[in-house]
Amino acid sequence: MKCSFWQKFWFDPVDLTGVALTRMALGLTLFVTYLFRFQNMNLLTSEALLPKEQALLLFPEMMRPAWSWTFWPDSWSLAVHGLFCLGLFLWVFGVGGRALGVLLWIVHMGFLQRNYAIVFGADVMAGIFLFYLVLIETPPQMKNFSFFKKNNLFITNLPTSDFISTALLRLLQIQLSVIYAYTGFEKLKGVTWWDGTALWSIFANPQMVWMDLSFIKNISWILPAMAFLTIVFEIYFPAAMLSKKVRYYWLVAGIFFHIGIGFLMSLWAFSLVILSIYFVFIDPLDLRRLILEMRQKLAFK
Repeated sequence: MKCSFWQKFWFDPVDLTGVALTRMALGLTLFVTYLFRFQNMNLLTSEALLPKEQALLLFPEMMRPAWSWTFWPDSWSLAVHGLFCLGLFLWVFGVGGRALGVLLWIVHMGFLQRNYAIVFGADVMAGIFLFYLVLIETPPQMKNFSFFKKNNLFITNLPTSDFISTALLRLLQIQLSVIYAYTGFEKLKGVTWWDGTALWSIFANPQMVWMDLSFIKNISWILPAMAFLTIVFEIYFPAAMLSKKVRYYWLVAGIFFHIGIGFLMSLWAFSLVILSIYFVFIDPLDLRRLILEMRQKLAFK
């Protein structure tokens, strides 16, 4: 008896190549981000400019967390931060499995609540994506730094998933698609997105961009065109991911879109967190060919 489409989509074994690369990309992005935060450890303590207790007063009651994740005292912050970075590095390369992954997610969520003043989109998105990734099994070809070993069977043996990992992979794909679509529809509520001037409020604000972009005002069509294309890209992202004919075009557009955000607004952490999830939308066979070429160039034969 043939399996229903529903069962096949949600629970049948799938190739985990894209998940493995997503795990590496997201983990390395977080690793570098938290390394930079060593320079300002005081921001994660009660001595910060806006401590947690005061920051919570600025939140509407419905947005305040139901319980606190900050289960370690300020005196432990440096040690926890260091162990967290070490754990991220090991998890990226397949050490620790699900147990270490869940612990890392809990600590990451704890850091988010230590100081709301420094939390931004990259932290929130990483917390969402980590929740799925840490529960997805690690394929044998990615465990214990195996990716860098010679004679790795990553290309010939398919790292297929158990039913839990398949379901979480689907939820991860749906999650990013919903985030894009929701963001696009939210933009439609703003008048400036309809008249094409929304991006000017960003480009003309020296606090939002690091370079002078005032020359753009002399090109009358570019701002409305960019606003329109942004909305189309975000709203139709879910539909594009369902079509093999346009999926890669959409992903390439997304790469340029987020690189632009990272370059112009210096939001590299946010852009890389989002782009790291793109691997789960790429055909695993295409990823395998790319991995094979990379390994050959790097002499992993």
